[in-house]
Amino acid sequence: MAEDDSLVEKIGERAEVVRLRPAAEAGHPSAVAEVHKSFERCFERGQYKIVVDMSRVRFPSSSFIVTLFEATARARRAGGDVRLVNLTQTAKNNILTFSPLTYLSIDSDEREAFRELRALRAPVAEKPAAALERETANLATPPPAAMERDESQVKKHIRIQSQPEALYKVCNFVTELATQAGMPEREIAKLKIAVYEACLNVIEHAYHGDPTQWISVAVGYNDERLTVVVHDEGESFKEEVSESYDVYEAADHRKTGGFGLHIIRRSVDELRYQADPVLGNKLVMVKYITGKKRT
Repeated sequence: MAEDDSLVEKIGERAEVVRLRPAAEAGHPSAVAEVHKSFERCFERGQYKIVVDMSRVRFPSSSFIVTLFEATARARRAGGDVRLVNLTQTAKNNILTFSPLTYLSIDSDEREAFRELRALRAPVAEKPAAALERETANLATPPPAAMERDESQVKKHIRIQSQPEALYKVCNFVTELATQAGMPEREIAKLKIAVYEACLNVIEHAYHGDPTQWISVAVGYNDERLTVVVHDEGESFKEEVSESYDVYEAADHRKTGGFGLHIIRRSVDELRYQADPVLGNKLVMVKYITGKKRT
């Protein structure tokens, strides 16, 4: 088999069914592009019965999930099918919670849609993997100053609208980077919860449900730790929640304030909050890559 067919394995002498085994870093743009090419090569050979072994894919990204949708639709139109096997629970959860609204480009103004489309230089699907990787590395504006001072070697940044349906997008972004950093699966799940709660708190309390505002999330990591900075320009958080926060007492007295921050504190290793009326608010969350701080 050719070198560029390394992800595809024939099953049986007639090769009527083939198996595709994506790499563990399937959330990375270059890896997604390689999976897409593997599907294309199968279709070119008339192979429309494909088994995808998901055992090494713990956190499939939105692009990876859409690639599976696209390949499945093409295979079924040709009388075949794409079957997923050996899914981890986290991979299954990512697929089940995938929202088209986080992937599709939706504009309320037709003129704005035309303007954005004219500004595109080339369709994303036609760009080489290296170009996709460079685009992901420069997702928006530079990371917040708090991240610049951090000793993390890898720094990336994303900006989302303050809408609940956008939370999957930012959780997926952080999850991919935590996976690349080598963080254990259990700790990644905790981090995902913390990021979700942090952004939801911004939407509900800093912006009071205003969907026209923005949330910036920066991620940096090195061999020892991963830092997430959630930045908003809304109303600052005034209630301090200590580690001794009593959930049962709060429930008895119907106190809901601070519960989200309590969840975040239990999910990360370090937590800092900086409120500034000019520069905005920053919630800094730190997770140790190995699960404990190195000395």
